Amino acid sequence: MIALENEIENLADSLLYTYLYQDYKAAYCRIASLYAIDTISNRTNLFIYDTEHENREEKLLETPEPLNSGTCIAQLPDGELFCFGRSPASGISLKICKNYRVQQLPSGTPCFHSSAIYFNRKVYCFGGENNGSLALSLSLKFDLGVNICYLLTPMPRNDCKCHCILWNDDILIAGFYSANLLRYSTSSDSFSSVSYSFAEKKEKF
Repeated sequence: MIALENEIENLADSLLYTYLYQDYKAAYCRIASLYAIDTISNRTNLFIYDTEHENREEKLLETPEPLNSGTCIAQLPDGELFCFGRSPASGISLKICKNYRVQQLPSGTPCFHSSAIYFNRKVYCFGGENNGSLALSLSLKFDLGVNICYLLTPMPRNDCKCHCILWNDDILIAGFYSANLLRYSTSSDSFSSVSYSFAEKKEKF
């Protein structure tokens, strides 16, 4: 239980980074860097923040269309980035290579204000908003091996601007509208609630 609470605490720490970059849609990398794509204007800028040296650099991306309207991104094991979704009206999927060249993939379901995470050659996406800014229970995965998007079991609640971390073969999801954590099983395509208490952890130490 303590190990799980440590991961939950790491999730809380990563949420702080997301809030610091609340004008952008950011993917948090626990190892070294925080990546954020400009979603304020039609610019296609990628911001890279080195959490170890506290440096920030900016890269201009050449994309087929602006990555605005709450684009969600996930980091791949080889250091590349996967950009999923664009706006409530249209979907676009891109892969940003290590040299910051952009490769366009088959269009997927729009993921406006959704959150994405990589696991086992697939990118999982949760939550989001529709045209009326109403939160959704959207759940889907993009298989990088065949470049196909699959709809998954919807989340048990509507939420957006979520944040995700891996827990073994499961995904922990912290929502924007709820303080409760969800656990998504990648093996059974199902959700369950996660109970935790930081007070218990403090008493043990």
